[in-house]
Amino acid sequence: MTTTALLGTRCRERGASMSVAAALLMPCLILAGGLAVDGAQQARARREAHTLAAQASRAGCDEASAAQLVGMAGDGTARARQVAAVAPAGVTMSATVSRQGDLLTVRVSVTRATIVLSAIGVDAVHGHARASCRLVPR
Repeated sequence: MTTTALLGTRCRERGASMSVAAALLMPCLILAGGLAVDGAQQARARREAHTLAAQASRAGCDEASAAQLVGMAGDGTARARQVAAVAPAGVTMSATVSRQGDLLTVRVSVTRATIVLSAIGVDAVHGHARASCRLVPR
């Protein structure tokens, strides 16, 4: 066998092994990219839940404290529910507002659709948050 024939065989084998390696690694790379993109979706859902819960509890306490200043009986839960009900576009959200004594608590759950991982059956990511404020009499 000549040297040229040996070099041609080696080159063909080496290219074939790279194709197999690339074919085996491609699903792993796609999965890693999906985890990065949809991990960012989950972080976004968690951040939105925290922001909505904080805004709603603050609005509820502000309204209740204003009512107390003028001598009215307002507990702030209606305003907190109203603020918590406003969801950003493309988001499924649920919120609960409760008041026990002088503590107003808002719990928010946000669900966002996945972008890449839906191909393997993970359709949504969730973010949960809770925020409280305490009404302090003056």
